[in-house]
Amino acid sequence: MANQASKPGFQSIPAELLTQIFGELSTFNDVANLAATCRKFRETWNSNSTPIYLQVGPRAIPCEEYGRQFLADLTITPLKDLTMSKDATIKILKNAKVVRDAIGEFESNIVPHVQCGRDTSETYSPPNQHPPQLTNDERCRFTRAYYQMWSFLVLTPSSLQDRMQVTSLQQLYYLLEMADFENFGVERGTWPNMAPWLRYPWYPGADFDDGSVLASHLWAQDGGFNLHELKMSIQREMDRKYQALYRKNAPIVFSEGWENGARNFYALWDHGQEVLDRVLNNPVG
Repeated sequence: MANQASKPGFQSIPAELLTQIFGELSTFNDVANLAATCRKFRETWNSNSTPIYLQVGPRAIPCEEYGRQFLADLTITPLKDLTMSKDATIKILKNAKVVRDAIGEFESNIVPHVQCGRDTSETYSPPNQHPPQLTNDERCRFTRAYYQMWSFLVLTPSSLQDRMQVTSLQQLYYLLEMADFENFGVERGTWPNMAPWLRYPWYPGADFDDGSVLASHLWAQDGGFNLHELKMSIQREMDRKYQALYRKNAPIVFSEGWENGARNFYALWDHGQEVLDRVLNNPVG
C-alpha cells in the first residue's frame, strides 16, 4: 500500500498547517518520528524548526527557558535572536540529559543524607522524612540553578556582572549552594578519602562536539578552576543586594544543612523555604 504521506492531496497541505501539527506534539522524539515519515514533513521540520521548537520545547524540556538562555550565552547570541535549528535543538536536548543525569547522581549521593531536624509534617509525606527523590519543586530549583551556573561560567566578566545584577536574591541563594563544588575532585569526585555522598554532581567539562560546555570556558587563565572565584562573586552580589535592603551582609543559610539539610545544601530543600523566606523578608538583628 502506498504511503499515505506520498499522496498528492497530502503534499498540498500548507506548510503553516504542518508546522502547527508539529507544534502539537509532546516530545522531540515525536517530532523526529514525524519528520522521518516523508520528505514533506522532513522539509517542514528543517524549514520551520524555530517555531516548532518554541511550541514543543516548553512541554518537552524541564525549565526549558533556562536551557535556551544557556545556549544563547554559549553561542554569544542574544536570546531574542537565537535560531533553534535542528542542531541547536539537539544541543539543548543533550544538555537537558546532562542535567537529568546530575539530578540522578544528586539523588543517589546527597538526598539519602538529608536531615529533617525541624518539623516538616506539612512538607513531606511521611512527615519529617525527605522522600528518596527530589520533589517537583526541588527539581525545578536544581535545574534552574544548574543551567544558570553554566551560563555564569561562560559569560564574560562584564556580562556576568550584568546578569548577576538582574538575578533575584532568592535565586542567588540557590546558586551559592550549587557553586559549592570546590571540594569535588576534578575527575568527578576521585579524591580517595572523600565519602561517597560528598561527591557532588559535576558540570560537563567535555568538548564542544557533544553539545556541552567548552572546556576552555571552565578553566582560569592560570590553569586553575574558576568555580571558587565565581562562588565569591555570587556571595559579593548577595551581600550588595542585602546591604541595600537591610544594611548588613546576607546571612548564610546553608549552615542549617549540617542539621536540617545535607552538607552545604539547605536552601534547595522544600523544608528550607521557610527559613529562606524569613531571611529574605523578615531578617532579625
